[in-house]
This record gives sequence, C-alpha cells and structure tokens, in this order.
Amino acid sequence: ILEPDMLARKPCLGEASLKGKRAWTFACRCQAHFPPAASVHPTSGYEMVAPKLRPDKAQHSRQQQFQATNSSDGQLVTSGRSKVLELLKEGENTYTNTPEMKAAVLEMEAQNPTINPAQRINSGAMHGTWKVFHAPHISNMSRYLFNTKFEPIIYRLGPNNSIISNVKFSSSLGNGWLSAAGTIHCIYDASVELRFERFWVDLGEGLREDVVTQGSQKGSGYIATAVDQVIGSIGRAAFFPQFAVFPIHYLDDELTVFEFTPLSSKISARRVGST
Repeated sequence: ILEPDMLARKPCLGEASLKGKRAWTFACRCQAHFPPAASVHPTSGYEMVAPKLRPDKAQHSRQQQFQATNSSDGQLVTSGRSKVLELLKEGENTYTNTPEMKAAVLEMEAQNPTINPAQRINSGAMHGTWKVFHAPHISNMSRYLFNTKFEPIIYRLGPNNSIISNVKFSSSLGNGWLSAAGTIHCIYDASVELRFERFWVDLGEGLREDVVTQGSQKGSGYIATAVDQVIGSIGRAAFFPQFAVFPIHYLDDELTVFEFTPLSSKISARRVGST
C-alpha cells in the first residue's frame, strides 16, 4: 500500500512522464523503497576523530574507531560515512561482506545529504568511474556459480546520460569481462532507470570499455564483431526494463547506495575517478 506522500512524488524535471500500466508498475516497485528525504545533514558541525588502537586491541569493537566529537558539548556521536571510508581503507570489498560494513552502510543511508539524488545524477554532477564495494547478493550468487567471482564491478557515467558497466568474472574455468552500455535516466526524484542497448563479452584479461556498431553515433569505442552483435541481440532480448529501476538511498560526491529491487539488495559504490 502506498502512503499519500508517495503518490505525490513527481517525475524528474526534463524527463517524459511514464504512462499507464508501466508508470504504475514503476511507482509501486520503486516508491515503496524511497527513504525519507533529509533537508539537513545529520552530522553537520561535528569534528571527526578516529583514534588509533593498540595492536593488542585490534579485535575490539570497531565502534571505538569511528567516534566524533561535537565541538559545542563534547557529546560522542558516530558517522556512517566515516565508518564506510575507514573500512574501505582496511581493505573491505564486495567479497569480505562483513557485518561491520553492512551496519555502516545502513547508518550512512540514514544520513543521506541529497534530497533529490536521481536529479543530481542526471545533472551530470556525478560523471566519473564508480566501483562497487558492497553488494551482498553478488557474493551470495557466487556460491551457486562454481565460486565464480564478480569483481571489480565498474560503472562509468558520462555525457548525454551515458553509462557503461564492466564486470570482471573469475573462476576455475576461466575469466573475462561482462559489459553493457546505454543510458541512465531520472524517472522519480529518488529513482533512476537504466536502458542498456549494447552488450558484449571479453575473454581473458583484456577489456574493451565500449563497443559500438559500424557508423554508430552512440559512443566511441571498438567496432563490434559478428560475435558481439549476436551477444548484443541475446542481451537485448534478455533485458527486462522492469528490473532496471533503482531507488537511490544515499548519494554524495564520493559514495552512493542504490537498490536492486528484484532481490531487495543494496549496492554500494565509490567514485574512484573523474572519467
């Protein structure tokens, strides 16, 4: 059941409104996941302090590593964002999947500083290379696919709402890259839709970051081979737009958390480059 304020959400400016059954489907699937919009950052005004632990205390609760001091009254608080960044410094990644990272991401979501994250993405402010560091459904899926690892998972956001996804897979049977490219669109204040049009596979370590058809104006990259065109046709046939809508739970200039709704799984990523 959608609450009244959910029904009042407006589509993003500059995007054509979705109509009929498709619009209602997206509203039902995505708006139910919208987090409350925050107008003021909860941790503003706090000076972050990360005390060093003695080697013999390294196994103590990590809560002690992420204390912050309010400059006015000295009250101890914590910041989910600072916890996430510290855990990344310690080497956390998609496959460590620790309870500490899960808790830190949840806490960070509650401190989301961006009111309309999807609109900010479409504005071009988030262009660059983003690398996934927390995605529980990915590590769980690996156990059922002959322990195949999917890392790194990289998204590249560029001009004209372009997005390129490159995912490396590694297993005892071989390794390579699974890639897709298309556009990303804001459809609600806090939800984006991916529209992938090109799909290709690279075997081995080599990666073609983008592949285009002969004479295409959709991007610059390697010219698609006959095999690429077959894979592209299969990818487009297997691509379901209903599964390509992602509510955004957190966004700042460096970190983001969005949701893969079919599995109700959160995906966290960090911007690691400007291009």
